[in-house]
Amino acid sequence: MSSSKNVGSGCAEGKAAAGRDGSKPPPLKPSALFVLGVAALALANWSYAADLFLPLQPAGAGVRAVAPAADAAPAGLRSSAVGGVWERRVRISRTELARTRDEVEYSGEGRLRLNVTADVDLDMVVERTAPTAWGYSLSGRIEGRSVGFATLVVHPHAVSASIWTPGASYEVVPLSGGAHAVRDVTEKPPAECAGVAHPERPELGMSDASGAQGAADDVSMVDILMVWTPAVEEVRGGEALTKLFVDGLVTFANDAFERSGVFVSLNLVGAEGVDYEEEDIFMDFDRLIDPADGHMDNVHILRDTLGADLVHLRRRPQVGESASGIAELWGAFSVNVTTHEIGHSMGLVHDRYDSWGLSGYAFGFAGGGRFCEVTIMALSFRCRASGKHPIFVPFFASPWRYSPMGVPLGVSRFGKQRAMVDGPADAVRALNRNRHEVASWRRSRSGTN
Repeated sequence: MSSSKNVGSGCAEGKAAAGRDGSKPPPLKPSALFVLGVAALALANWSYAADLFLPLQPAGAGVRAVAPAADAAPAGLRSSAVGGVWERRVRISRTELARTRDEVEYSGEGRLRLNVTADVDLDMVVERTAPTAWGYSLSGRIEGRSVGFATLVVHPHAVSASIWTPGASYEVVPLSGGAHAVRDVTEKPPAECAGVAHPERPELGMSDASGAQGAADDVSMVDILMVWTPAVEEVRGGEALTKLFVDGLVTFANDAFERSGVFVSLNLVGAEGVDYEEEDIFMDFDRLIDPADGHMDNVHILRDTLGADLVHLRRRPQVGESASGIAELWGAFSVNVTTHEIGHSMGLVHDRYDSWGLSGYAFGFAGGGRFCEVTIMALSFRCRASGKHPIFVPFFASPWRYSPMGVPLGVSRFGKQRAMVDGPADAVRALNRNRHEVASWRRSRSGTN
């Protein structure tokens, strides 16, 4: 027990430097001073984080001030020609990124202030950092929200980010001259997608003989090769920024796996441009998967050389196309809409409203209560048909995951049998069951381009 002459937890009745009897306390040992200093520093960092997004002063090269569109966005923002309703042009505080990374590595948790607009500050509790192909990532939750997530991918000269909350979602993309754009991408469910079914797999998720669950130390590593067309590199601003883009796509997919309870980690083993000019998405897909048609044939050689289980092509969408993404069902190849299409490659299908007639439980989920929650594999047709407002939630369907409104994001296969459209939907279980097979499609090799 402490002596009455020892310093307590702080100031006692206005006496900060003396014991309860007024005597001078003994000096603290250096080790104690170090511990107190570290604790004070950690407390200071936890209670305060400076803004991550800084004003463009001076403006970056090639970036000029643009007046905000009238009645289209909050003050200080401008309408965006790409993606969201508006965008805000900013610089990124590298000091805050480095401080937060050090904090997470030292104490297991850090904090970033995501000052999206003058009126919107989101406190990100950073729970993990990990190396990526060419940089590192910061991932965590949004404090004060029932559900909210953010992922940042940091490269030496640029940053990309995905920020999701139930009411609003944002992305951060690099521009020229070191500038970045914070863009509104609120409530954009997965775009129209066409999956290519394999008739030899009529049942989806009916057998769990291989074990559907897993453990945190039993994560299946799935190697992926990312390729892109020259048009994508032009839009993204060069090879370096395109690599940041694909690095971010893989990181965002891995975060979706982790938050959903899927024991899969994508490993980016290769990332290269391909000499190909886009046509129709279906034609591009057929040319991608054909190893000897004279179009992108080197992708197959590269896949075998690197031992990639999956291959994903990024292309620039063409005007008037009926689908934004496409993938093989239980196959290696996919195009655009990365996380969604990879789900198809690993054996998942859309929600039951869209995929009528299929059995099993490897479905996305669209439904819920007052609102219409749309998980990663689901489409919004059911929402529109029921007259409900669709809310995209970045989870794979599971009856053990819940929406911000407390609605299960899936249907258990053990529950009461329902009508086909409301039948079992448990994409997480299906992915955990299929992961070992997908991870063994090619023998793993080391290295990333």
